[in-house]
Amino acid sequence: MGRIIQKIERRKVRILSNTLRSSLERSRSEQSVWEYLALADDAPDLHDPGTTWEYESGHYPGEDPTNG
Repeated sequence: MGRIIQKIERRKVRILSNTLRSSLERSRSEQSVWEYLALADDAPDLHDPGTTWEYESGHYPGEDPTNG
């Protein structure tokens, strides 16, 4: 009877660890998707001359740097 209980307990632990592992992997992939979306949202839109992001030179995209 003791061996059966041990086998059941080991199986429970294995199932639990597999569940936790897959949950962690899913959580990591969801986190990386959210991080990617956050980065994409913060990225400058170089095709929009009205963007508030400035180049390192201090000029906006679409602006002529030689013209002020």
